[in-house]
Amino acid sequence: MHETSTMPPDQQACRWEWRSFARSLAALEARIGPPADTPVHQSTEFYILSERDDLNLKLRDGMLDLKRRCRVDMNGLELWRPIAKLALPAPAEAIDTLLSPFGLRWPRRAPARRETFLERIGELGDLRPVEVRKTRRQFEYGHCLAELTEISANGQVRQSVCIESPDAVRLLSVLRGLGVEPGSNTGFPCALRSMFCDADTAERTARARTVEIERKFLVDTAKWRPADAGVDYRQGYLVAARDRSVRVRVAGRRGYLTIKGATVGATRSEFEYEIPLDHALSMLDGLCERPIIEKTRHTERIAGRDWEIDVFHGQNEGLVVAEIELDTETDTFEKPAWAGREVSDDPRYLNANLFRHPFGSWPPAER
Repeated sequence: MHETSTMPPDQQACRWEWRSFARSLAALEARIGPPADTPVHQSTEFYILSERDDLNLKLRDGMLDLKRRCRVDMNGLELWRPIAKLALPAPAEAIDTLLSPFGLRWPRRAPARRETFLERIGELGDLRPVEVRKTRRQFEYGHCLAELTEISANGQVRQSVCIESPDAVRLLSVLRGLGVEPGSNTGFPCALRSMFCDADTAERTARARTVEIERKFLVDTAKWRPADAGVDYRQGYLVAARDRSVRVRVAGRRGYLTIKGATVGATRSEFEYEIPLDHALSMLDGLCERPIIEKTRHTERIAGRDWEIDVFHGQNEGLVVAEIELDTETDTFEKPAWAGREVSDDPRYLNANLFRHPFGSWPPAER
């Protein structure tokens, strides 16, 4: 017999989370002051690493547990929702359902036991099972749930502090009382991946690339609805010439500086670096040309590839564009039903041009 379930409504409660990871968080732990009689729990778990920061899949005590990040607010807090739990062994169809948010299917049609799952999951896309040992203490703090954890993985040891609550205002109040900056939040998938990444993965995580190859499509909003709240973006341009651009972007509570070259076909050179949030905000407010582009970005995994869907606001209200990034210009991919006319070669849809000639000013016949 297997046990599988989509979380019932009373267990689907979303929780706002703030997490920090470091070799030592002794000072923060001392400020929190956990009760001396807090029980200590030890466990060995397997997390399924991927390039997705918005999905968290783990295997503990024979139970697969999937959570999804629904939203990142302007303070950098993350809203996570339990999606499903599945007890192993389980039939292939049930595992297909669990893996559907990754855009993947289980490669075997036979039921999967724990050992089979861990052995075969690494064959799917960029998924990778990793063993994690935890020593954790949970307790109430400021009417929030606090968890202090020591994590051992890949020969490394990290300390983690997590504070969570269904109420974002209450969580912010607790963090400010501790003298913690909410924007320093680090999601568990991202932190764990950094403990296992090699040099190539580290470079991707740092978001520094030399070539960008992407295809761009208009979105048929009659066929597409956002699966989550997305991440709010604000971006402006220091330079927006025909053959180059220098862009400043704030995504959620993180800042980026991006230099791009001219587009040739679907390819252009790109160099992107994370910068301090306060620097990005200062450049947006005082140095970038007007108007600032505002949009909400949603990410969907389809057939093993990430699609980024941008819903524009302000002077570009009504424009919804989807992009898919490729390794080469000849890569094939599955085009979703909501992806309409391709505009990869139409420079009007470049963000560097939308701030000069906003979509809202275009005649209907030219849209």
